[in-house]
Amino acid sequence: MRRLIGGGLIIIGLGLAAFSALGQIGLPWPGPGAAGGAGGGGACTVTGSGNTTALFRSYQRYIITSTNAAAVNCPSSRSVQYCLVAGAGGADSTGTGAGGFGGGGGGGMLVGQATTLSSGGNSVTIGSPTVRGSLSAPGGFPGSGGNGGSAGNGGGGGGFSPSGDAGGGGGGGGAIGTSGATATSGISGSGGSGSWCIADDTQYSGGSGGTGGIAGSAGAGAQTPKAVFWEAPPIGTPTLFINASVTGGVTSFSPASTAAITGGNLAVIAVAYQSIGSAGVVSSISDGVGAYTKANNANPSTTFHVDVWYKLNATTVPSGTTTVISTGQTPNGQKAYVFGVQASGITAFDTSSIACSGATPALAQVNELAIGIGGASTAAGSNTPPANWSNLGYSGVQSGAGAAVDTLANINLTNKNGVIYSLGSGLSGTSGCVLAMFKGN
Repeated sequence: MRRLIGGGLIIIGLGLAAFSALGQIGLPWPGPGAAGGAGGGGACTVTGSGNTTALFRSYQRYIITSTNAAAVNCPSSRSVQYCLVAGAGGADSTGTGAGGFGGGGGGGMLVGQATTLSSGGNSVTIGSPTVRGSLSAPGGFPGSGGNGGSAGNGGGGGGFSPSGDAGGGGGGGGAIGTSGATATSGISGSGGSGSWCIADDTQYSGGSGGTGGIAGSAGAGAQTPKAVFWEAPPIGTPTLFINASVTGGVTSFSPASTAAITGGNLAVIAVAYQSIGSAGVVSSISDGVGAYTKANNANPSTTFHVDVWYKLNATTVPSGTTTVISTGQTPNGQKAYVFGVQASGITAFDTSSIACSGATPALAQVNELAIGIGGASTAAGSNTPPANWSNLGYSGVQSGAGAAVDTLANINLTNKNGVIYSLGSGLSGTSGCVLAMFKGN
């Protein structure tokens, strides 16, 4: 950190996992923010051809694949998580030159953690240009002239090969949908990667390109545009209970909390700190009510470290409680930047990474919370969080350093193949990152 005798700059990132949806699909009114209790009054039923209901990870889920004015019938209103999957664009049917047909673009995707299924019948429209309420997932575009089609709200289509014998791939739908690949001589472009649905852990991608007169495929999801509603309680918005710059004592760093930990929540301590030597890493963390478990730590130098520790289903801890962060060597006179973060709706730790800009291993599911911390030896007076992360809080300058807390800008930015967290623009020099992923329902 700035010299890590006097300070360092740290960034914590928090993210929610989930994804988006495909076709022109209307959500039941009143839409996001309306009152309703998850699963209150018994399970809903479904009406319409192909529409189904079943448990998904112990919570009722409703999959609607055909338009119906009373697709979901509920005995009482309830808040649900949702995924809208729109119809994908068809493959190019004309081709160009020798006939490398382009793939169709993936359908648009929308994902959210809270809309309402009202008491009684809830209308859902699948694949129609008429959208009910404020939420709709646009359909993907077809391929044309050997080029892949653009996704409904994601990546663009890949280009036709210069030699005229292979088509471009369709773009992938959703917030992190990527563009289809441009075809090369004799090799068709692959479809773009699409977003992931929070309620079925499925990725919906763009269509593949065509080669030598063989048509490329339509974007994934073309046969099954759908709306999925899931009664699992969502992951709560992360909040801080510690945001402190502290100097070590004889045996530990000891920050005090500024907010209570709510019983049942996930509680996380993320800390970037100095040590006298390599043996001075954190050995245990406790708030006197419960001990924390280490998720992972990074050691960018022998005297600078970054850690994430956590406890699940925490017992209530009053505001003002001192958290004791013990180290293997005396931290006397050393600096630590400590963040305590809590969130509801977490069931387990999943995986982690310790490389700035490096991806975690594949996640167990889409519905996850990401908590990342980064620290660096050189810190600017202000900091912009990494792309796709938005600022949650900033502590101001502390002993020549600053500190910020960030969250993923939207739940639909989570990639089940792995999540990346990196340093913000204000951090440079010796640096370290830890990203931990926690499973929701």
